[in-house]
Amino acid sequence: MRLHRYLALLISITSILFLAGLGWAKETPEAAFNNTGKISAEYTARLKRIADQQIEMDQNTPMRTAVDNYMLMKKAEEDSRKKMETIAQERANEAQEKIESEVTAGQSEQTRAERILDSLIARNPLLQGATVYIRQCPHNWQGCVYYKTGVIWIDPDHKASLEKIMAHECDHIIDWRTDGDIDNNDYHE
Repeated sequence: MRLHRYLALLISITSILFLAGLGWAKETPEAAFNNTGKISAEYTARLKRIADQQIEMDQNTPMRTAVDNYMLMKKAEEDSRKKMETIAQERANEAQEKIESEVTAGQSEQTRAERILDSLIARNPLLQGATVYIRQCPHNWQGCVYYKTGVIWIDPDHKASLEKIMAHECDHIIDWRTDGDIDNNDYHE
């Protein structure tokens, strides 16, 4: 970052020296800006005339050095702009890939949860008709169950294993379907 600042300062100084050498830098740098902080049209026109002129000069003159530095600055600005566009596009692509992978990961986790539920149903027929969904749970719980309807929700940000959460929530469904009452009131463990 320091190198960029140093390079920008060096280019600015050499540009001012270049303009002074041509005799067109009679006003102060502040005079180039109107009171709104934008470059004045007159100053812009002068810079355009300078940029459009073909200047004959020796390799060793200070003016040649100033022009070379100015051209290097313009090239660096263009390269920087292109690089920033490339970086922005790469980040946009990475974000899109991340979103797509999260959707895929969510679908695969949904599939895993359904397979676990199928194996639990095979072990205990009281779970017949239960369904599982990966979605945000209330109160930031890792999982919750609507035991009367047999609907299980598992939070996508869960910390415990999917098997442990599924077994826990299925226990509540079994508890309800056994006697119509929740005996294992361990919601707030």
